[in-house]
Amino acid sequence: MSWILGPVRTAAAQLRNRLLGGLVTHVDACDQQGERTEPALLVKRLWVENATGENAHLRGFRAELSVPVHASTENVELRIHGKPVVVHLPVNIPAWGSSECFDAVVQFQTTYPPGAGRFQARIAALGRGGFRLRWARLSGPYD
Repeated sequence: MSWILGPVRTAAAQLRNRLLGGLVTHVDACDQQGERTEPALLVKRLWVENATGENAHLRGFRAELSVPVHASTENVELRIHGKPVVVHLPVNIPAWGSSECFDAVVQFQTTYPPGAGRFQARIAALGRGGFRLRWARLSGPYD
């Protein structure tokens, strides 16, 4: 009977990882950078948690801007937190572990409207295909 339960447990664990697990993105702070014609976000103290029971590879980030305009990008440059050292991807994150802290520069191919206001965006870590994206919210003022 145990020969039946082994594959069932394995399949259940994989299904749990796909539905509930994945790479969870955490952010401490975010500032608007760049100019109105080439907006960018500086995300500070960004780290990723692996919520699965297997190793995961961080292969990048996807960011979406929703206010004041809609735009999305995978043009994200990672740096070691507090240093100008660029991080080369992919980064291995152990099972149930987390990555080190990063700073990220997110560049959008859009233009902000005239005037000051607040931006709203979100960012998610990209791992292996099949995992759902776990978003972290970003917001702040822009000039």
